[in-house]
Amino acid sequence: MTSPYNREQPEGNPYSSQFPGQDRPYYSQEFHSGGYPQQGYNQPLSQQQYSVDSDQKSWVATVILCFFLGWFGAHNFYTGRNIFGVLQLSLNVAGCFTLLFGIGFLFWGILALWVFIEFIMILVGGGSYDKDARGVRLKK
Repeated sequence: MTSPYNREQPEGNPYSSQFPGQDRPYYSQEFHSGGYPQQGYNQPLSQQQYSVDSDQKSWVATVILCFFLGWFGAHNFYTGRNIFGVLQLSLNVAGCFTLLFGIGFLFWGILALWVFIEFIMILVGGGSYDKDARGVRLKK
């Protein structure tokens, strides 16, 4: 019996004529010669560069959206932080539906505190609030 890694096929192999191309080794150069080139492991990762002028969000628009429509998470949707926007919108809707049971004010209180803190953070540029979700600085 021969090794499967051996390049030579044994004499009298009944399958060599039935399936063309099976007589080649598994990892031959011919196997990788067609199609797409293989990516090497030692290549550096490329970072995607963004055009700062055309894709830059406005700081003023973010502040205005946070002040007037912060209850709906509009400033987070504008800057691409969709998860925060959905959470703020959900807190607002939950507050509306549970207002009759007396706990709606709890949801709105949490939301008001959250939006107020985000408003201050956007004004002073603290944390990551001076950038959008992709890391591009807000245009002042």
